[in-house]
Amino acid sequence: MIEELISSGDVYKNFRQKLTTPARIDIAGVSGSLTSFLIKSAFRQTGECALVAAPTLKDAEAIRDDLELFVGKEFVYFLPESGKSVGQEALALLSFRSQALNSIQKDSPVILV
Repeated sequence: MIEELISSGDVYKNFRQKLTTPARIDIAGVSGSLTSFLIKSAFRQTGECALVAAPTLKDAEAIRDDLELFVGKEFVYFLPESGKSVGQEALALLSFRSQALNSIQKDSPVILV
């Protein structure tokens, strides 16, 4: 029901129109899980890999968590910025980066956040 409501709006229709040509698409001015909903829609419509850049690590984690629910964990990989952490956190982030970069070699499209 909510998906139908969002999908029927002009903003969403304009967004889907932009997906007809491969290009960078900036999503700004939306809040909460709507960002992830738009990314999910783009991913499903295009069937291509997607790279999502978020302004902060916290924002990236929230988008990743939403996308894992929307499209499934097997399609979403975390690609955090390198060189910003130390110690155990740095090792964990390095592991995420390694998994994300390896995922690109899969036969199916993935989303890197």
